[in-house]
Formats: sequence, structure tokens, C-alpha cells
Amino acid sequence: MYKLIATDMDGTLVNSKREISQNNIDMIIKAQKEKGVKFVLASGRVEEAMINQAKLLKLDQYGGYILSYNGSRIIECKSNEVIYNKSISRDEIKELLEISNKYDVALVTYIDGLLYYNKEHKYVDEEEKITTFTKHKYETIDDIKVSTVGKCMFIGDVDKLAKLMEYLKGIYKDKFYITLSSPYFLEILNKDVSKGRSLKKLCEILGIDIKDMIACGDSYNDSDMLEVAGLSVAAKNAVQDIKDIADYVSVTNDEGVLADVINKYVI
Repeated sequence: MYKLIATDMDGTLVNSKREISQNNIDMIIKAQKEKGVKFVLASGRVEEAMINQAKLLKLDQYGGYILSYNGSRIIECKSNEVIYNKSISRDEIKELLEISNKYDVALVTYIDGLLYYNKEHKYVDEEEKITTFTKHKYETIDDIKVSTVGKCMFIGDVDKLAKLMEYLKGIYKDKFYITLSSPYFLEILNKDVSKGRSLKKLCEILGIDIKDMIACGDSYNDSDMLEVAGLSVAAKNAVQDIKDIADYVSVTNDEGVLADVINKYVI
């Protein structure tokens, strides 16, 4: 029996209106209540952009978890305790800022409810909507007063990010974990971080065999959690590379991926 379900948010759990459909809500609560399944929201989002959804799904009541920043941080919903944390240092932010200026793409990070950004782009505005953080323009590393952050993200046009991705993979693959969460979002994390690695850590903490985990996703940053899960699920709307590694291709995110998976494999 599967004991833990981890799901990506955007493009998987939430629909095109950025809402969790009622059939997903009902089945997730049912799986927790009747089968004792642990539920994890595993996303590149900041945790503040998942708290309301976690409460809607009663993760605080049934002992679920939020895995934010693509695995940089894990929060136990019932106690609101951070049980795992891996960060990017201030010196690393400075280095990424120099790359941002060289490749003419925005570099954003997240500090105290603010979305720090150095260049304007329509998808910086989109990230502001997703996170509900207020945009805060910065110019240099001196404008950032903290010593570490959960993640940084380059935002820009597809062609620029593709070139940047190729450059970073060649030079920085051993220094950072680098992943595309969308064609416009190139995420940079601590080298020891990914959704898959962090979920392995959570399973160790909970005493759950990783093969008793279901992982659901739709994009490139979901690949390693699908690869380690006992059952890997791709949304029908997923990129082809994710469909290719999935054990099961479900319905679209507008139809209710989690409801379909829970009904088929859990209930």
C-alpha cells in the first residue's frame, strides 16, 4: 500500500485557473483520513504560496508536509516546524547576479514576503502573482541584507534562458542544482537539493520506504522525484520528457490528476 503521495503544484495539482478542483480536494482528504496516507505539496513555490492550499487539503490536521523551493525546505504542517533546510549563500547570490547582468535576464529571490528582482520582465510580474509576494527592486548585492536564501531564479525569454542553461550546466553543474520549472523560469538551488533528494530525506525521517511513495508532476523539475518514487505519475498535460519516464499518464490538471490517481491506486 502506498503511504505517501507527493505532488507538484502548478500544472499538476492546481488547474489552469490556479485553483484546486473539488474532486482533488475530496480525494486527497479521503486518502489521508481513511488510508492514513501522508501528503506532500512539492513545489518550486515559496512556502507562503502553499500554506492556504495546505490548509484547504487539511494537511495541518492529518500531518502533511510542504516541500518548498524545489526541496530546499521541508515544513511539517501540523507544527509549522522546518525539519529540513538547505540554502544558497550571499556570495553565491552575488555570483548569480553577475551572470544575470551578463546574459541580460532577471534574477529573483524571496526575502521576508518580498520578491527581490533586478530587471523587469513580464514573467517577473507572473511570479509576483503566483507567490503573492510584493515586488522589490534591487541593484547590487548590497541591497540584499540576509546571509542565505532558499533559492534564486533566472527569469527571461526562452532563447536567453536556453543559452544560459547550457552555460550553467557546463560550468556550475557541481556547484548548484539547476532546473527549469518552466521555459521562462530557470531555478538555482543548493547543490544538495532537488525534489527527489528532499523526498528521500523526508521518507527517512518518517520511516517510509521510498518505493511506497507516489510522485505526480508535469515539468522538468519533477523528473528526479518521479524517478525515485514507487509509482511515478505524469499529468496528461506534462512535457513529453516527463511522460516518457512516468509509470502512468493521468488526466490533465484541469480534470483532476490527484483524484484520478488516488481513486486508481489508493482507495
